[in-house]
Amino acid sequence: MRVLRSERVAAVLLLVGAAAGLLLANSAAGPAVESFMDLELGWTVRAWLEDGLLSLFFLVVAIELRHEFVNGELRSPRLALRPAIAAAGGVLVPVAIYLALTAGSGQERGWPVPTATDVAFALGVFAIAGRGLLPQRIRAFLLALAIIDDLIGILLIALLFGADPHRLPTLVAVAVGLLLPSRAGHAVRRALTPAVNGVVLPLFAFTACLVVVPSPGREGLAPVFWGIAIALPIGKLLGIGATTWLADRLWVRSRAARMNVLDLATVGALGGIGFTVSLLLASLAFHDQEELAAEAVLGVLVGSGASVVLAVVLLSLQVARVRAVARLREQARARAAQG
Repeated sequence: MRVLRSERVAAVLLLVGAAAGLLLANSAAGPAVESFMDLELGWTVRAWLEDGLLSLFFLVVAIELRHEFVNGELRSPRLALRPAIAAAGGVLVPVAIYLALTAGSGQERGWPVPTATDVAFALGVFAIAGRGLLPQRIRAFLLALAIIDDLIGILLIALLFGADPHRLPTLVAVAVGLLLPSRAGHAVRRALTPAVNGVVLPLFAFTACLVVVPSPGREGLAPVFWGIAIALPIGKLLGIGATTWLADRLWVRSRAARMNVLDLATVGALGGIGFTVSLLLASLAFHDQEELAAEAVLGVLVGSGASVVLAVVLLSLQVARVRAVARLREQARARAAQG
C-alpha cells in the first residue's frame, strides 16, 4: 500500500491507464469495449467510473484544499496571494488563447477545458524528473497553485454542469471534504490515497481516453483540438510565469524569496499538465457531440504531453544546475581543507 502513496507511482499509473484506453479504443476490441461502457446499471458503466468513482478523487482533493487553508500554503491571505495570482493567470491566459483559436467555430463552449492542472500528475512529474534535489518551496508553490486550480475546476463543474444529476456525487464529495475536521480528514485522505492513486485515477484515465483517433479530413483537426493543445502548454506557461513574476516584483521584497525565471518556467510547464480535470471538463463540455469530445480529449492528451516534455527538460536543467553548484561547493571545501 505504501508504494501507492508515491507521487511518482501515481503519475506512471495515470499514464498507463490513458495509454491503455487510447490503444484499446483504436484496436479491433474498441467497439466491444464501448458497448460495455454504455451498459446500463442504473447509470452507464462509463458514468459510474467518470462520475461515481471519481468523486473519491475530489474528496481527497477537497481534504487537501482544507488542510492548505487551515495549516498550509493558503492559511493566510498573504501566503495565498502569490499562488492565487498565478492560478488566475494560469486560467485567464489559456482561456483567452482557446477563445482566440476557436472564435466563430461554434466550439467556444470548450473554454473551461484548458484551465485545469492535474495535481497528482504534476507532482509526480516533479518527483520523477526533479529527483528529490530541488527546493521544497517550488513543490509547495506548485501544490498550492494546483489546488487552487482544482478549486476553480470544481467551481466550473458546479456552475456550468451542476444541474446534471451525475455531478451530484462530485459536489457532495467536495462539500464533505471541505467540512471534515482536520484529524478526520487526515485519516480519510490517508485511507483513500492508495485506492485513488492505484485504482480511481488510472480507471478514469482509461475511460476518458477511450476515444477513436479521428482521421483529419481536408480541413484537418477541429479548432477545439488546436485550442486545447496550444492553450495548455503555452497558455499555462505564459499565464503562470508572467503573473507570478509580476507578483514577486510588486509584493515580495526579499530577492532570495523570489522565484527565478527557470523556477517560474518550470512551474508554468507543470501547470500545463491538465489531464484528469481537463478530461472531465472535455467530456462535460461536448457530451452531446461525440466527435468534438474525442478531439477535445486528444487536445488534452497532446497539450498535457507537450507540457510534460517541456517540464522534464526544465527540471533536468534545474537538477543539472543544483548538481553543478554542489560540485563547486565540494571543490571549495576540498581546497579549504588542503590549505
